[in-house]
Amino acid sequence: MHNTPHWLAILFIVLVVLTAALLGYALGG
Repeated sequence: MHNTPHWLAILFIVLVVLTAALLGYALGG
């Protein structure tokens, strides 16, 4: 019985991408 909602995975991916983008922007200047 595995109930993994799509929005949860999408939210996690978006969060990771956003964090990576912010870190890259901060390190890039």
